[in-house]
Amino acid sequence: MIKVSVIVPIYNVDKYLRNCLDSLILQTLQDIEIILINDASPDLSADIMEEYAAKDARISCIYLQENLMMGGARNKGIDKAKGEYLTFVDSDDYLELTMLEKLYHKAKATDSDMAYCTYHYVRENGELIKDVYLFPPEFEGKLTQNKKRGIINKLAFPWGKLFRRSIWLQEKIYFPEGIIYEDGPTIPLSILYMKQCAFVEEALYYYVLHDESAMNKRNSQKHLDTMESAVIFLDRMKERGFYEQYKQETDFYVITRYYKNLVEICFKYFDKIPIDILKSTKLYIKDNYKQYRNNPYYLTLTGEERILLRMNDIHPMLAIWWNRNRVAIMKHLGKRREGLLYYKKYYKCRKHRLIEMLERHRQETTGIWGAGLKKTAMLQCVRNKETRYIDYDIINNQKDRISGNEVLFDKIKDTLQVIYVVNPSTYINIKQLVEASECKIKLINLEDYLNGYIEYD
Repeated sequence: MIKVSVIVPIYNVDKYLRNCLDSLILQTLQDIEIILINDASPDLSADIMEEYAAKDARISCIYLQENLMMGGARNKGIDKAKGEYLTFVDSDDYLELTMLEKLYHKAKATDSDMAYCTYHYVRENGELIKDVYLFPPEFEGKLTQNKKRGIINKLAFPWGKLFRRSIWLQEKIYFPEGIIYEDGPTIPLSILYMKQCAFVEEALYYYVLHDESAMNKRNSQKHLDTMESAVIFLDRMKERGFYEQYKQETDFYVITRYYKNLVEICFKYFDKIPIDILKSTKLYIKDNYKQYRNNPYYLTLTGEERILLRMNDIHPMLAIWWNRNRVAIMKHLGKRREGLLYYKKYYKCRKHRLIEMLERHRQETTGIWGAGLKKTAMLQCVRNKETRYIDYDIINNQKDRISGNEVLFDKIKDTLQVIYVVNPSTYINIKQLVEASECKIKLINLEDYLNGYIEYD
């Protein structure tokens, strides 16, 4: 049996396609098939596909007569695939040449249904923006119900992973067609059927950021697909019997995608803000999730996100006013005080788990790694504890963030035994510094622990 089927949907990417295909045909894992699906692309992508298919017999090409979007194109690839594992690659991205070999061998060695890696977030010229975890390292191993709760609440992209194909076939898992945001109703659902996953702690996938992406187009009505995507996920969870088991997570998924994300999209991607859409999202939430602020995951939203939703709850015009003036308003209110208030609510609601973790390290010197407001809120919630802390903030300037971290870390690394990482998104940064320094420091992925997704011995 072919080891891995690589599924590549293609639409208007002739500028990037050669780079993508080169990274596939040169993979060190040779026993693969590469399925290229031309999604009625109007550019020169078809010529490039034929060129590569002529020189590599592992490539097969599918040509669609109508544009089915990413989901529909991937579905055609799934139907054709014969590999033991599936992987999905966006045609404007590319892979490290060892990616498929490393993921496949790790999956086989651990009998895993899924294997995942870290990814590079890069610009068109290859400039590194940052490295990002698809899922935290602690999700490796047996996929418990708590880990699956976390997967529902995190962004779940199809790329950068291998999936056991037999599960997709047996459970009839397919992407919704004709919409963007098609990943959301599909990838978390597929993982709910899986029992074991493996993690390769290397950045092996290159996600390319560029303005031509469908996700970045201005004034496109396709951005409103996030509403349909949320409802599809809700319907699938109910139809497949998962809803009651993961009710809070599913509801928060819908609240986030249908409401928070869409309100933000209206401001970010439209020159003329679609006030009717803001009104419709408000009415949908009012009718279906009237008490949405009581969802335990509501407090994981930032303070500004919560204020924005409250403004829209009152009237969409208030949300527009808030969005236009939020910087000045937050400065007037005292951003630090306002932010602390919201973050302290989060920590207070999870204080029993926080105290439990602190008690384990009472006799150890502990550092707190993360944004100043989150760190300060955490300390204020536990200020009567006697844990010995070394406090430091990451540099706020994005350009200087990595070098700033290195300077700060070098100053205190020899005194630390434990570091609490308050933001999952910064976990990879400090982990790289710890490994490079060869220090024996235990890292705690604090937010995922407080949410109950992961446990520590």
